[in-house]
Amino acid sequence: MSSQTSSPVWARAGALLSVVFWGTSFVATKIALRELSPTTLIFVRFAQGSALMIVILLFRREMSLPPKATWPWLGLMGFVGIFVHQLLQVHGLKLTTATTTGWLIGLIPLWTAVLSRFVLKEPGGRQRKKLRGQVSSRNEKKRAATCSSC
Repeated sequence: MSSQTSSPVWARAGALLSVVFWGTSFVATKIALRELSPTTLIFVRFAQGSALMIVILLFRREMSLPPKATWPWLGLMGFVGIFVHQLLQVHGLKLTTATTTGWLIGLIPLWTAVLSRFVLKEPGGRQRKKLRGQVSSRNEKKRAATCSSC
């Protein structure tokens, strides 16, 4: 990678471009829902995204498939994690504004952290840093014990 494409300016420009595309996608989806059903809209979006991804992979000569044993799980994760999420989001867009949807989706990481703390009783804040240190320390000990030349 050249130093020009790895500079902080390019990284910030890429991040800004991602935010702009992500933010305008709610407005574009809301407009598209005037003409298309939610299922049709999701299918069109996925078809376009898949076609673009295939073109990029062919251009980069990185066409490889995951092992066949993983296909059922990948299909299930794609269906639940992407298709169902998109279906619920698009249906929700029919019921509220693009601005509200953007805010709700943007708050998902915060709600995930809060719910994991109180519902799943996962450590948070200082406890998480302490836990991370313990895990890191254990990994260092394992590495030292298993690799004498490291």
